[in-house]
Amino acid sequence: MTNSDTANTVAQNIDYDKVLAGKSVAEQLRILRGFRRALHVGDELHIALPDGADTSHRLAEHARYAGFAEAVIGNGGLKLRAPDHRLAADEMPLVTIAIPAFKPEHFVACLNSALAQTYPRLQILVCDDSGGDVLGDIAAAYASSDRAIDWVSNAVNIGGRANFIQCLERAHGDFAKFLCDDDLLEPDCVERMVEAFRLNPDASLVFSRRQRIDGDGQPLPDDHHTEPLADHDCVFQGDALAGAVIALQTNFIGEPTTVMFRRADLAWIQPHYAAFDGHDDIRVVGDIAAWHNLLSQGEAVYIARPLSRFRIHPGQNQSRAEIRDLIATSWAKLERGSQKLGFMQIPHPPVAHRNPGSADWRIDPDLPLNRRLATRASGDNDGKAAVEALAERVIRLIDAALTPETTAADESVPPAARQRYEQAATLMASGRTEEGAQALITLASEDTPVWEVYADLAEFALTRNDHEAALDLMLTAACHAPGARRAALGAAILQTERGEFEAALANLSPYLRQQPNDSDALALVRRILGAAPKLSAIAWARLLADLRQETTTLQATLTRQQAALQRLRKNALAALESPPVNATTATPSAAQRSQAQPRNEVTTTQPITSQATSSFLTALGYLSANSLTGFKWFPDENSYRVWDQQVETIQTEIERYIDTQREFPGYCGLCEQSTVFAVSSGLQLEGHTHLREGMICARCGTHNRGRVLGLAIQDFTNRHSNMADILLMEATTPLFGLLSRRLPNLIGTEFQSPMIAGGTAMDIGGRQVRHENILDLSFPDQSLNLIAHADLLEHVPDVETALSECFRTLRNGGELIFSAPFSQTMKQSRKRAELLPSGEIRHFVPEEYHGTHLAYYNFGWDLLDLCRAAGFSNVRIGVCFDPLQGLLSTGRFGGYFMQPIVFSCIR
Repeated sequence: MTNSDTANTVAQNIDYDKVLAGKSVAEQLRILRGFRRALHVGDELHIALPDGADTSHRLAEHARYAGFAEAVIGNGGLKLRAPDHRLAADEMPLVTIAIPAFKPEHFVACLNSALAQTYPRLQILVCDDSGGDVLGDIAAAYASSDRAIDWVSNAVNIGGRANFIQCLERAHGDFAKFLCDDDLLEPDCVERMVEAFRLNPDASLVFSRRQRIDGDGQPLPDDHHTEPLADHDCVFQGDALAGAVIALQTNFIGEPTTVMFRRADLAWIQPHYAAFDGHDDIRVVGDIAAWHNLLSQGEAVYIARPLSRFRIHPGQNQSRAEIRDLIATSWAKLERGSQKLGFMQIPHPPVAHRNPGSADWRIDPDLPLNRRLATRASGDNDGKAAVEALAERVIRLIDAALTPETTAADESVPPAARQRYEQAATLMASGRTEEGAQALITLASEDTPVWEVYADLAEFALTRNDHEAALDLMLTAACHAPGARRAALGAAILQTERGEFEAALANLSPYLRQQPNDSDALALVRRILGAAPKLSAIAWARLLADLRQETTTLQATLTRQQAALQRLRKNALAALESPPVNATTATPSAAQRSQAQPRNEVTTTQPITSQATSSFLTALGYLSANSLTGFKWFPDENSYRVWDQQVETIQTEIERYIDTQREFPGYCGLCEQSTVFAVSSGLQLEGHTHLREGMICARCGTHNRGRVLGLAIQDFTNRHSNMADILLMEATTPLFGLLSRRLPNLIGTEFQSPMIAGGTAMDIGGRQVRHENILDLSFPDQSLNLIAHADLLEHVPDVETALSECFRTLRNGGELIFSAPFSQTMKQSRKRAELLPSGEIRHFVPEEYHGTHLAYYNFGWDLLDLCRAAGFSNVRIGVCFDPLQGLLSTGRFGGYFMQPIVFSCIR
């Protein structure tokens, strides 16, 4: 460390007796981790220890486990230093790829994937525990490789765990990357992971999503271990992630091949890297023990793209009965240690994350990981328990929302307490910050009734970048004085920054009821409504109750919302009175079907039976628990059918229920707000609601299929912010109106006549709209980044020419996104009619019109091949089934069935 480093070192002082004494190991570790997160690189934490107390060595061990790099004992205290793991922009640390080899079947492919890494500075280490010459002979064939292989051959078989330990002992790299002998790495795996450490120096573990493969290397579908934690790269707080592993009883972090870590972060664990909480005999799940040792010391970076492939085959140890029997015992040891060391919480709360390179932490309840935790907390996968827990919670929250809140009268604050606070505040104001903060901490530890103590400490915590502590303290201040503007707004602002929108609104409630015209509070409400991904009916009811004094319109809306909540409460009570139906088998009786209302009648929503409510709630819970909602992309029919079979029965249950409703509350991903969907557009399929044309958002007017296309366009613009030239081949729909306000370079067109030149402006409904014919686009070659159209292609007489025109006008990397009626049961598309040179139309089957437009095609799976034949390199089909966003199929109960589908073709 240089002199300048020493001069810039900041020291924070705490007293062991006041801060750590009397607390459990778990509590002490949580406190130490909090200080470590708050300190900057090289900063020090000085802990004053009581004379004669033998706590220094034990505390130094805890400090190492909390992520401090250095602990110096002396002068009546303990000095801890925050680690410096920064990598320079041009620094290339040595990485050891350690292969604990035993089986020859897949070893060649494994070794080739290590040699193919794009990262230049590697040690490839093979520890051969096979006891034979087969692996050695394979390695000899690589003697002339550009990259040397360090080969260790065990004289006798030492076993898997001992061989893993040996790999780490013989590794020379700054970073270690295990590679099991039947797994594979993507070529840029090491390079991506080193870059993740460079961007996030506080990380102690980097891992990625992994792809399951079979013995032949073919992809396998995800299971509960390998389902994605997020759809984008994330940084998680390590101890919280470790607790989530225990709460879910699932190794979602991954097998040894999946992770990379600093070798020094495990080298000090005794007697070996997989020992945990005094146990060195954790079998089968020793990798999870090692990940816990790492996660305790820092953060974890998750890379959403699979960077490794994990092979599943009968020869693995995990498939042996005697190995499986050890799992329960090992998990029990992990659980006890996790609780002791402060990881485990029951139920486990949502895990905070931030984007790589960002300092802002947020909690996203829709993150797949957090959805799994919420499902676990609400009753695991037991459908009855989940429905009852949900129903009881709905009743409790609705009662709270409908009951006017009363603010308790403020208790008088003792003058002595007020005087002590003012003395501490004076110290802070005079620049004696540390001394003043310590005085405030002392008051807070005595549970002083002076709310300003907690507000001042919250602001002090913000100066130390400890946003979590700041929020806790400001919430405490708001509890002591719910009508205090500073406390209420401070807590709500901090929660808004973390993405906890509904909690922020709830904390604003007591203040807004007293001061409904406060401009800053109302501005914060507007900010929340603009940023919140969705708000529940409960949150809307509470907010409307807060603002009921503002306008008579809001009062009327409140009345409707309260009526809706009362209906929901009644249905939830009914769900408690009747056991839920198995959502995978329940079907309405003939009597129930005969009671379904015709969609062309304007009536109120039908009463819901307790059986229907229960089945519907169970079905929604199943979708969430198994991460089956949101966009899923498939390159072919086989991969699509795996997903489709997973949702078939549950989708039928949900859509039967929605078919009986007139309106359905939810969230519009295009409006980015809570809304109400009109279920029917007036169109029917065999007596049922045509759900693909229905589910019309009351805010923006988009229907089901239009919203799917709009969300795919929105996803494209999020991924390609620099690609601005977008053609949407519709200009008179709600979707175009919504997107045109967000995308300044969006071009909208409509087709008028094949006799009109492309690019001509036409008067449509009193405004000028550009005419384009998809068979002869007027745009230059490679001039667009995105072309999108909805249910257009089936009305074009020459689909091959249409696709070729789209390919011609797209730039390299550009994308064609479209929807079209599609039958998943047809291998080959059906050509219904053709346009003859004379202008006449020849029909091969009875005519089919969609509105006034003739259908030339019914598309099947070969549509993907037609797109590839047009030149597109990456063609896939995307499904976005999400009932709460009003994204549904046509309805599995009807004769014609189609999922909410778009096609994506990348040039």
